[in-house]
Amino acid sequence: MLGLSELVHTLNIKNDRSLLVSGLLENSFLTIAILVGILLQFLLALIPPVAAVFSLTAITGKTLAVTIILSLAPLLIVELEKRYLN
Repeated sequence: MLGLSELVHTLNIKNDRSLLVSGLLENSFLTIAILVGILLQFLLALIPPVAAVFSLTAITGKTLAVTIILSLAPLLIVELEKRYLN
């Protein structure tokens, strides 16, 4: 689920301003693309017949939680950097 982290990170690199200032809907096409990408990744991972086509193994709830937390960590770190260092 490395792709999840990359999709979330696109929110960091879209501009130099914090998400709290610019907002998620500043670029609605980007927001929609990120949401569709996340949805597709979860569908690939969570639907067994589809996962089998791509030779993916089932993930547990704990693994999913860790993946989400680790994917959000760079977003939080960069947002803190934007707030306090810019």
